[in-house]
Amino acid sequence: MAESIHLAIMSRATECIRTAGRWMAGAVWVVMLMAGGTTTRVFGQGGSEPVKTPSQQADRQVVMLGRESRVPWQHLIDSDRAADAVYVDLAGGGQIVAYIKGGLACSGPAWLLGRMESAGGRSKRPGDPSAVTERQLVVDAWGCLRWTDGPELLTRLADPALPPVNRLDLVNRIWAVGMDAVPVLIAHLGDERPVHWETKLRTDGQTPEAPPPAAAPDPVAGTVAQPLGQTCENLLYAIITPRGYRSPFEAGAHPRRVGRLFRVADWPAWWSRNHALSLAEIHASLQPVIDRYWQSNGEEQVVR
Repeated sequence: MAESIHLAIMSRATECIRTAGRWMAGAVWVVMLMAGGTTTRVFGQGGSEPVKTPSQQADRQVVMLGRESRVPWQHLIDSDRAADAVYVDLAGGGQIVAYIKGGLACSGPAWLLGRMESAGGRSKRPGDPSAVTERQLVVDAWGCLRWTDGPELLTRLADPALPPVNRLDLVNRIWAVGMDAVPVLIAHLGDERPVHWETKLRTDGQTPEAPPPAAAPDPVAGTVAQPLGQTCENLLYAIITPRGYRSPFEAGAHPRRVGRLFRVADWPAWWSRNHALSLAEIHASLQPVIDRYWQSNGEEQVVR
């Protein structure tokens, strides 16, 4: 089991290196809030807000991690919204206003899923007449964070001094958390901190799977760097894929290439539709998807 999880995590490490940033340019964009999140100052305000990514500008759903603040800063408040304005401290630094119907009933960290919107008005600083804009979160769903040590473990995973055997043990520990790890992993999909994995490298720096040059020597031990966000996505697939399921359509199928059975088009949107399900229910819902993969002779299926 440990080796299979390691292979799943390593499956796209080299591809990610060769196509730097390609996976970040796709459908999945999330706000980094814990263990390395990035924030920036709000214009005309004394607080800060998460950096706005391209998909957030396009009104895409995002997953955020934080907790209700005990020390509210000055923010613009839209009193016309039919929801409570909750001041949320982002674990990566800064504070935002989140509009949550019924408020946020978590004594500790929480995950928030929603859309970022801009609010405009006058600065609340005495004597400052300038117009200001701040981005706020309109929450569609939320939940109390159960895997509270997750961000710390992900930071440890990216520690270059971590011995390879300990890194593999840590990956299996994260995988075993199951559903409780999912919102934390989604919230770190944009994490660019490198995770170093041991593998076999040829002398030209390529993995054995790449087309070898003429008279290529035997591979030697080496390391490849993979963004932590890619490791998080591979862990997400390892968690939600129904392990041990054997499709009745697999026998006799001839896939054109060996690859991923399915691809989640937008992780925050997927979480919006599936956060209330158990892991067993998610596994059951993906079995027909795997069936379609084999029926199509290896065409990667898109899950939305």
